[in-house]
Order: sequence, then C-alpha cells, then structure tokens
Amino acid sequence: MKKLVLFALIIAALSALPGRMAAQQDCMNDTVPPIAVCDAGLIATMPAQATSFILWATDIDGGSFDACSGMNLNLLIGLNEVPGQIPDTNFLELTGPGTYILSLWVGDEAGNWNTCWTEFTLLAAENAELVSGQVFIDEDESCSPSAGEAGLSGWQVEATLSFSDPANNWPLSYTAVTDTDGYYSLYIPTDALQLADEVEINVLTPLSTNQACPISYLYPAGDLIGANLSLDFPVQLEPGCYAMKVDLAAPFLRRCFSGFYQVYYCNYGTEPAPDAYVEVTLDDFLSYSSSSIPFGSVEGNTYTFPLGELGPGECGQFTIYFQVSCNAELGQTHCSEAHIYPDEPCDINYTGPVIEVNGVCDEDNDQVVFTITNTGAGDMPEAREYLVVEDVIMYMVSPYNLGSGQSLEVSAPANGATYRLEAEQAADYPWLNATAAVVEGCGENAQGGSSQGIVTQFSPLEAGPFIAIDCQENIGAYDPNDKQALPRGVGEDHLLRENTQIEYKVRFQNTGTDTAFNVVVLDTLSPWLNAASVRPGASSHAYTFQLLEGNILEFRFDNILLPDSSANQEASNGFIQFTVEQLPDNAHGTRIENTAAIYFDFNEPVITNTVFHTIGEMVVAVNEAHEVGLQAGLKAYPNPFSEAAVFELPRGDAGVFHLYDANGQLILEQNFQRPSFLVSGHHLRPGAYFYQVRTEEGYVYRGKLVVGR
Repeated sequence: MKKLVLFALIIAALSALPGRMAAQQDCMNDTVPPIAVCDAGLIATMPAQATSFILWATDIDGGSFDACSGMNLNLLIGLNEVPGQIPDTNFLELTGPGTYILSLWVGDEAGNWNTCWTEFTLLAAENAELVSGQVFIDEDESCSPSAGEAGLSGWQVEATLSFSDPANNWPLSYTAVTDTDGYYSLYIPTDALQLADEVEINVLTPLSTNQACPISYLYPAGDLIGANLSLDFPVQLEPGCYAMKVDLAAPFLRRCFSGFYQVYYCNYGTEPAPDAYVEVTLDDFLSYSSSSIPFGSVEGNTYTFPLGELGPGECGQFTIYFQVSCNAELGQTHCSEAHIYPDEPCDINYTGPVIEVNGVCDEDNDQVVFTITNTGAGDMPEAREYLVVEDVIMYMVSPYNLGSGQSLEVSAPANGATYRLEAEQAADYPWLNATAAVVEGCGENAQGGSSQGIVTQFSPLEAGPFIAIDCQENIGAYDPNDKQALPRGVGEDHLLRENTQIEYKVRFQNTGTDTAFNVVVLDTLSPWLNAASVRPGASSHAYTFQLLEGNILEFRFDNILLPDSSANQEASNGFIQFTVEQLPDNAHGTRIENTAAIYFDFNEPVITNTVFHTIGEMVVAVNEAHEVGLQAGLKAYPNPFSEAAVFELPRGDAGVFHLYDANGQLILEQNFQRPSFLVSGHHLRPGAYFYQVRTEEGYVYRGKLVVGR
C-alpha cells in the first residue's frame, strides 16, 4: 500500500518546548512524560480503485518531543481504543472515506507515555481533482525536465484557493509532499473548486535559489475540474557540487534563565553531501541542557551533531537548550558558533592560505591577546593588513605575512575596552575578504566597569557560509514583536561598510487571547539590497519561504499552534532569521531600511520597528597618509577628571583638539594656540571618550579620556 501523502503541512511544532521543558530535568531518573503534539486539520484522498488506505502514526505527529529522549520516541496510533489504553500498532488500515477521530501515543526511552487527539478526513477520489507532477533539479536551466535530472524529495507543493464569498468554510490551502523521486499527487476537493474563484499552485522552497524558472502558477478554479492537471516544478541549485550553509539563532538571552538555539542547515548544491555534521561551540556563559537530536561527541563547550548524508536541496534544523549563567553581567555579549561539515565546496579548488583569528583575555598579564594563524595549505603570497579597533577607535594598523601553519600574536592593554582585530585574507580567498575576533570586558576602565554594546555593531565576518556566529547581549525586558539587524552599525547613523552582508531577525509573540494557528511574516526588501541573495535561516518553528513580486519575502508558519502569552508566556514567542547581500558598492550615505509585518491568523498585521543602516566608514581613523606620524609624550591630567583636563604637548604650539564619544561620534572640536590648553568637562556626561590632537606641523597625538563625577 502507498503511504499517505498528506495535504496538511507537517510542521515540527516546537512552540511548546521552551516553556514546558525543565532544563535541569533528571534524565537518570526520568519520570516526566514526553510532549505529544498532533497535527491538526489533516485531509487526504483515497486513490481510485483502492480498497484500503494506510495511515501511519508519523503522519499525524506534529513534532512530539522529550527533554531526555529528544526525537527518539515510540509513536503509536489509535482509533476508537479503550480510553487510557495504549494501542499496539504504529499504523491503521482505513477501509473507506470518512472523518476519523485518532489518538497519537508518544513514549520515551524511560517508558513514560503521553497522548493527543486529532481529526482526520479521508476523501473519495471521485470527489477530488488531481494535480500531479515532479519537483526536480533543473541542471541544464532549460525550465523543463531533461534526462538524468534528479527529483527533490520531501518538498511541498501547495494549492491556495481564493474565494469572493467570505462566508465559505473550506480550507484555503491543500498541500502535498514529494516522494523519494520528487513526484507528488495533490488532491483538491471538487466542491471547494466549484465555490472558489482562483487557485494558485506553487512549490514551497525550503531555501532561496537564484530561480529563473517559474515555480508558481495561477488558474481559474473551474479549469481544474476534470482536468487531471500535470504540473512540474524546475528548481535551480548550485550546479555540480554540494554547497553547505548553516545558521544559528536564539530569540533572546536572559541571565539566570534557560534559552535555546535553533540550528538551521541546507545543502544548496546538486550533489549529496556525505557524512554531514554540525559542530556547535557555546559561549562560556552558556551551559548545555539538552537537544532535539543527540550529539555524537563533546569536547569542552563544543558539541558535534551527526546529520548523515544531506541530499541536494535538503534542509533541516534542530534545537539546543541551555542555561545562561547568573555570573554574566547584564548587557554582556555572548557569542556562539556553528560549523557545518563537509566545508570544502566541490566547485572551488582553493589550496591557498586561510587566515583565522582568535582573541582571549589574559588576566594574569593584564592584556588582551589576539592570535592570527594561517591554517591553510599555502603560504601568503604577499603581505596583508590587520587592524585593531578599541571600541570604535582605530588602535593600530600593521602589515603581516604568514607561511602555512605560522602564527602572530598581537596584544593590547586590558582596560575594559572592547577590542576587535580584523585581518585581511589573501587576495584570491573565495569568500569574505577578511576575518575577525573580538574580546569584550577584559579588565576595568576608570569607573570600574567595561564597555558593552560594541560587539554587535560590527559584522562577525565568518570565514564562509559553512560557519555561523551568533552574538547578542543578554537582556532584561524586551519588545515581543520587533525587528533586529546584525551588524547593528556604529553610532546613531548605524554606519555600515558597503558590500557587508546583513542578517535580519523578526521576533513575534502571540499576545492575544487564544491560540494562533498560522503566522505569516512579510518583509519588503530595500531597493539597495539584492533579493536574489536572500538565504532563509534559523527559526523558532518550521516554515516555508517564498520570494514574491516586489521583492517581498514571505515566511509562512502554518499550523504553528502558538499559544497566547497568558496561557504560556515562553512558548508564545517565535522568530525567523535570514541573511541578504547589499547591491554592489552602495554609495556612502545610502540609507537601507527594513520593516516587517506580522500576521496572526486573520488579524490586522503587527508592524515592527524600522531598522536602518547608513553606508559609511565604521571605524574612526586617527592617522592619515599625509601625517608626520603618531607621537608619544603628550600629558593629559587629571584623568579621570570632572571640571577640566590639562593637555601639555611636547612639541608644536597650535592645532586642533577633537573629542569622540564611545560610538565614534565627534562631540567636541577645539582650536588651541599654545602647547598647553584646557578642556572643560562641564558639558560632558560621565564615561569614556577618545581624543585626537593634531598640530599645524602635522604631529598627531591620541588617547582615552575619562569623565567622572
């Protein structure tokens, strides 16, 4: 018998997990039953001439989970069984059309059981219209099937009906899932088509592709009655290789609270990726609790999760639960990393140098130490530059040249500043042209604290798409429906360099009075962004993605079953994250804005805040090519100061004094005519500032100035 091809979209309903999972559950003495999640509103069609229909327990499972067993669960299905009695089968053989009340029983490895109920409707074939075809990899980009082109398994094809009469009570959409060869059979009730006006049929892509062929078609509803429509969908992936991408995201981090990361991965290529796995390194202040799939090994705070073979166009995600340490400071930045393997794309034959940067706080020697290492197979053919940024002020710039396996250490004083080192890659490196590391909170400033909120103003500069770094500050209160961007950009103008990738995150929460069954996020891209470069990423729940006309991104969370915040505060939250490239070489001063609309079922949309970036230089440079050079010997005292600070120059007697705040904004410009002058602190807020003194002869002095009270 053929296994059921469901109309309803099977969603891994992880929405209830964060709020209901006990992060410190004792898995050695597990007495807590798993969470049973049934899919809702399932409809299928009994094939013509068939005498029975096989329905599996996995067909009605909507993402059941257990804190100790993860997804390794025993699923059984029941029909009219004795209440409280666990059935003994994982499938049912239904003998005819009808509506059935089914139970799903979920058991964990410790023998605990839980159950949920759902309704399943089986239609007769003569009462439905068939749309069938194949979703396949269009290798020759002909937009039609060719010999040898493989089908895509597990992709979803959806028919969406539109009705002029709002009183109709038919479902708006019907969905089918492709089999192992990419074929699908989609049935639409004839009665529904007779009432509908139009039907849109499209393939729901789990990833963004540079698609030149149509994957959406619109028909008058009446044209499908008796038509037995055949419809294929060509999908264009990276030709001739596998191309792995990973994403890592958390909705928020709170001190002393549990949290979770979603790890999302895709093979964008046309070749299977063998023995794939993801390494996740958690921030030192995050401690692992559990995960939705088992890890294979652990070393320190790095966990390895085997994925097996990833087929062309195959995507997936899993969840990692953790506890945020109470020892973290409020507002402290936490950075975690995911790395997917294999990470050598088969269409790029690169054997040159690979530059990696690591930064640590050396408390014993009161310094920040960065290590630049060439981990590649080849020597650097020529010198490249690295720069060190202290908060947002350039600390130093220097050339470097490393052979294969060689390293270079660069140190800076542990003064509470946020230090960042960016190192250029070799000129022919195939991904980003630089990489970076950052150290926050090493040592103390004059106020006994450290600068915060600097890390996320800059891009993490991952070495390639196979690495994802999530950096975010832990928070207290937060807006449940908002838009965020990484990097945030520097200063009030959110300055961002041209050609820098942007990662957007939309967070949402059901603050209504009842369960939200479906959530849709619409995001209209700025004209200064490249819509073809969009890569959907990690999310709180499974979703489908489409790029609509007008550069509108649609993320659909069907059957999300998001509880309202009064019923379950934590489980009422969700999020979606994606990356997008700028158009090439946007001019300085270009403003890139982004706002999202969040639809909960049929309610009016919730409009998020608008995030924006201004293209420009993010780092305040203090020396230029024509300068005589940076000098030592300037005295600034007292430091810290409150009333006034005295500056004494060892050479030069006239020039200009500039003072910048911690975001690199110029807040004071003062001319002086003698080698000793005063700077008043009456109009300055307490905190750290950066100064630059330039004399008429070209001598330059710089340093940090602290205002106290």
